[in-house]
Amino acid sequence: MAWQIPSIISVLPLLIQSAVILFLVGLLLLLHSLHHTVALAFIIVASIGMAPFIVTVILPVIFPGCPYKSP
Repeated sequence: MAWQIPSIISVLPLLIQSAVILFLVGLLLLLHSLHHTVALAFIIVASIGMAPFIVTVILPVIFPGCPYKSP
């Protein structure tokens, strides 16, 4: 039985991306319960920040030869 370190290392970026998304969702829920205007501003800023991430995830699915890849 081997440790399979390469497979563990290949999963780490996915775990980090999942953690960031869950953090942003939790922060949004907290801000929404505190103040709706601040939550709306956060949604706008987070959406602009997450757009490149979403593009790098979806483009390789549509175009297999796409150089922009995210795990």
